[in-house]
Formats: sequence, C-alpha cells, structure tokens
Amino acid sequence: MQIDVHSVTFAYDAEQPVLSDISLAVPSGRAVGLIGPNGSGKSTLLRLIAKSLRPKRGSIHLGGRDVAQMSTREIARCLAMVEQQRAIGFDFTVRDVVAMGRFPYRRRWSKEDKTDRNAIERAMRWAEVESLANRSARALSGGEGQRVFLAMALAQEPQILLLDEPTTFLDLRHQVNFLSIVKERVASGLTVLLSIHDLPLASQIAEDVVLLNDGGVACSGHPEQVLTRENLREIYRVDAAVGRHPGSGMLYVLPALETEDRSPDS
Repeated sequence: MQIDVHSVTFAYDAEQPVLSDISLAVPSGRAVGLIGPNGSGKSTLLRLIAKSLRPKRGSIHLGGRDVAQMSTREIARCLAMVEQQRAIGFDFTVRDVVAMGRFPYRRRWSKEDKTDRNAIERAMRWAEVESLANRSARALSGGEGQRVFLAMALAQEPQILLLDEPTTFLDLRHQVNFLSIVKERVASGLTVLLSIHDLPLASQIAEDVVLLNDGGVACSGHPEQVLTRENLREIYRVDAAVGRHPGSGMLYVLPALETEDRSPDS
C-alpha cells in the first residue's frame, strides 16, 4: 500500500508552519527513512499520515484513498504506528498490550478467536517478547517496552508501518533484531516509513531517505545520494566523513569533533 503526501502544510495553533507545502511518496513494499535535524517535522509528518493530526492544507492518501475520508477503524486496519515514547496507564500484562493490536478486527466485547491468537503469538515471537508475556507492562525497561509496542503493531497486521525513532531505547542486539524484523516484513510487502536520527542505521534499513529541513524536503533518494558531506554540512552544520566500510560495505558517517579551545567563560 503506497503513501502519498500532496502539498501538505501544518502548524500548531497560529505558529510558524512546522511543515510547508511538503510532498512525498512511499511506494508499496519499500522502506523509506525520514531524517533531519530536531524540529524539522519528522514526527509531525508521521502523525499527519496516521490522522492523529490534520493538515491545514493539502492531502494524504493511503493506497489511493484520502485519509480525511477514512474512519479510525479503516485506518487502523491498514496502518500501525510505533511512537518513540508511549505511556501505559493501566497494569496490563505484556500479552494484554500486544493483544490490543487486534482491536480493529474485533467487535466490542468479543473474545479472541484463533486468528487473533495466532497473530498475537507470531508478533510476540518476532519481537522477542514471548518470555515477557505475563509480566506487567508497567514494570518494563524502555527497551523492553519499545519491543512490546512493536509486537502490538505487528499483531495489527498492517500494510503500512510508521516508526518514530523506534530504536531509541534498544541495545545493540535488539537494534539488529529490530532491523531484521522490519526488513523481513518489507520483503513480504509491508510499506515502512520511519523517522530516525541514526544516519548509518537509516542507510541500512531504508532503501531511500528523505531529508527534511525548515519544514520542507531538502532532498531525497538513495542514502548515498542524500547522506553526503555537503548535505550534512549545510543541514546539520557539522563536518563529517562519509563513506563505505571496506569490510562490511556499510555506509558510515563520522562527524569531526570540534577542536576549538574553549575557556570556561566562553
């Protein structure tokens, strides 16, 4: 299912627009990374696509359908979102939280059926939270909680997955595991749009990246086309070496540390 954003402008209250006349497309079955400095509008754009926010101007389409014309249930049946931080207000078990991903497919007060149970168990296995099933979700570490919310999103069986800084609380092993899960789902036809600050990580998971700055698209394309020394200097205001590791072939970004002598009063 493709995502199309057409000339979208958005502002909080009467403030300066966070996004201004922005357009982009995420083809079906591809992973696209959203990168850019803090405040460039990455999280806002994801929330607009999920209909948590509504644009001031422009339109957003999922699989050719205008999000503005879709019900909450219709959106939830095709799209899931994992946010950077999410609070759990009640003392649910981990399995209870993952099972919430099945709500778009169930009638109110109906019990889980075999399809629900299979989706829940499969999602927990993918996200490696099976061993946490009976624990209180409020007692989890940040990294554990993030994996549980990933499992909930996967239990939703979406065609589109939106990820807002999904690896923030994950250790190295679970970052690698997370990447593997997402890549497997993309290979199965899932469309993924993720906001991410880790530029080398973005180049591994995303086939294309979109660089946002000052409320618009500065450039987009293959990671090597976007993550250039010139773009990093212009947008991030840092000088960085960019290249491919000779052993792994992975893209690396090495910012140069400032060597300027600073006195305590400077």
